[in-house]
Amino acid sequence: MTDFAPSNPFHFYFGTLQAKDALLQDLGEMTKTLENATMEAQKANMAKTSFLATMSHELRTPLNTIIGFSELITNQINGPIGNSDYISYANDINSAGHNLLSVVNDVLNAAKLESGKIELKETEFELISLLNSCAKKINTSAAEKSITIDLEFAQGISQIYADPDQVKRIINNLLSNAVKFTPNKGTVVINCYLSPEKQLIIEVSDNGIGIESKNLKEIFEPFKQVQKVLTRDYEGSGLGLYITKSLVVLHGGEIAIDSHVDKGTKITTTFPSYRVI
Repeated sequence: MTDFAPSNPFHFYFGTLQAKDALLQDLGEMTKTLENATMEAQKANMAKTSFLATMSHELRTPLNTIIGFSELITNQINGPIGNSDYISYANDINSAGHNLLSVVNDVLNAAKLESGKIELKETEFELISLLNSCAKKINTSAAEKSITIDLEFAQGISQIYADPDQVKRIINNLLSNAVKFTPNKGTVVINCYLSPEKQLIIEVSDNGIGIESKNLKEIFEPFKQVQKVLTRDYEGSGLGLYITKSLVVLHGGEIAIDSHVDKGTKITTTFPSYRVI
């Protein structure tokens, strides 16, 4: 067997160094290009988030004015209105204003979450009181469709340590979705219990339209096709579940979905055991 030996060791060594230097230069240029591209992407993302937040703030002011004045007309604060049709129109304006304000708030909250501007204001509070409050709030929309809201609360759970406003937002979003996609005379159930590992489990289930299994992976992502399909037939921003998941994760928790077409959906949120007092 013949060993390889360069005819001129100096040229071989020098050539190897040149190749190494060239490779390092190429790698350096590629790294710099990648860093620049990453920086530009971050700038674009920050610009988008800033734009959404600014537009949301700008839209909220006129919307609040529209909602406020439509309520004045509906309640006939400045005297009776001769034609009752005008009151009906004012109610329609008020309802549409509230729907649009809800969408604007979702966009603003999503922008804040994406930019990391939401900080939890944690404290101890009674979970059962919060869940009852959420159930009461959704009861008006549920009653319009003759939907029953059931609350199942296991013993052994009293206070939890979390951000009550954000937990309320999580539950309200889940209940709103459940009622929205459940047909007349359906049922929505809130089930709260502790896992064997003492984790806090809050489930919201319904017997609504359900979601195809192929779409479940994207259900918590903003503006995905499955969200567009749902929001096309049912009013909404398509951001509710994205916001919900983000807030659950912010609490150190997890969220999962189990759904079957024409049978219903169950969304399970799991919070760490240290959240339970």
